[in-house]
Amino acid sequence: MRVIASLAALWVLTVPCLAEWDVQAFQDRMTDRKEAVATLAPKDGTGSVVVGCMNGRIFPRVSFPARIGVYEIGATYRFDNTPVEMSIARLSANGRDVWLWMGAPDPSAAIVERMRKSKRLRVQIGDHFLDYDLAGAEKALAGLRCR
Repeated sequence: MRVIASLAALWVLTVPCLAEWDVQAFQDRMTDRKEAVATLAPKDGTGSVVVGCMNGRIFPRVSFPARIGVYEIGATYRFDNTPVEMSIARLSANGRDVWLWMGAPDPSAAIVERMRKSKRLRVQIGDHFLDYDLAGAEKALAGLRCR
């Protein structure tokens, strides 16, 4: 009985949290400013949400391990149980980064704030379905300051 209880306790201690935001600090080599980027892997799918600075503003993107397309791709997303929103998303030159919210009026104020306040984000980009547990977003994104 003790062995079973010990194994159960060990299993509980080694199971990772679903919402593991990884916040990395670095020094921008062009501006010498200290910056940070927050990354969240999905609980379902292969593309990670990455939130970082671009041109002095916070911008979220979805980053894939391999090319998923060229130039633009159709996408939909949904925060919690809000209505599904559609987008034509831009892709990076290498086809791995999807700028899903580039056309939003103010991504730093609107989309990132929605990430902070929401519990779940579901994204469909082409054939890729991604499901994110946004727990911990408030804390992870609070330290991102863009100048």
